[in-house]
Amino acid sequence: MNQVPFEAEIPQGKLILSRTDVQGRITYANDTFAHVCGYQVNELVGKPHNIVRHPDMPRSIFKQMWNTLLAGKEWSGIVKNLRKDGGYYWVKATVVPLSENGKIIGFKSSRVYVPPMKRQEMEKKYALIRKAEEGEVPFTINLTQSEWRKIRTHADEKGITYQELVKQLIGNLAD
Repeated sequence: MNQVPFEAEIPQGKLILSRTDVQGRITYANDTFAHVCGYQVNELVGKPHNIVRHPDMPRSIFKQMWNTLLAGKEWSGIVKNLRKDGGYYWVKATVVPLSENGKIIGFKSSRVYVPPMKRQEMEKKYALIRKAEEGEVPFTINLTQSEWRKIRTHADEKGITYQELVKQLIGNLAD
């Protein structure tokens, strides 16, 4: 029987802390991080930080994060992370580059609690971003009844659905 992944709560007032080297391998993880993601600290150290990357997270978010960090700037955002047991948790992450003699030597990340309303908002936003990354961009078009009838009539005359007609029209625009 398949279990539905559960959402773990971040203890309010607790910080999840970690550090990584420039390749993103964990060099330090605090006990709160280990507890929330379901690993032991020694299981995290030496592993790539993306061990907790949830597949629901859009790739473009992490591309933006890495571009910002490698430019020497702080990055902050809401992230859905994956637990060892398949569950997940949401955090507000702040990541800063660590420098020595003007050279980035690693990154420090602190993560905190995200309220449920913000999690729901981000879930919807990230779903749209993932669709866009896959080449699907949802849109709404407002038509008069007359315009809608014309589209339906034209589709019926061609023996196709109105969805197929719209795809044909869009395809013609690309040519």
